[in-house]
Amino acid sequence: MSLDLPIIRLKENKNKSYEISGNGKKGLLIVCSTADTTNENTAKLQEILNALDHDINEDIFLLKKDSPHYLNEISIEFSKLISFGFKPAELGLPRHLKPYTRYRFESFSVVLSDSIHLIKSDVTKKKMLWSSIQAYKS
Repeated sequence: MSLDLPIIRLKENKNKSYEISGNGKKGLLIVCSTADTTNENTAKLQEILNALDHDINEDIFLLKKDSPHYLNEISIEFSKLISFGFKPAELGLPRHLKPYTRYRFESFSVVLSDSIHLIKSDVTKKKMLWSSIQAYKS
């Protein structure tokens, strides 16, 4: 079930350090901690992206962040977002958003998830993630 919610105003965060990689050709932004970008976790992320017909270097933007980062501070355009391991408020989103549910906002849709590290070892979470992101398949 997805809700159509307008974003009224995203909070501002004074911490503006982050790293973005990738070309983002398909408008997908992946947000995860740098701890989630180990070789093993990156391989799991690539599996997820392969299932969506997305290439990690060409089709997505990868935002690596160790502390909360608000989406209104990101200087790229995206239409889809998957966040691994961040709570909604840490991204400047409404607190009531639940993991593994796709929400549509005015300019993008979002799916919140547990960290890649937790997902790769939990079959139930993998299934819930897949169920919520299938619409992102190109």
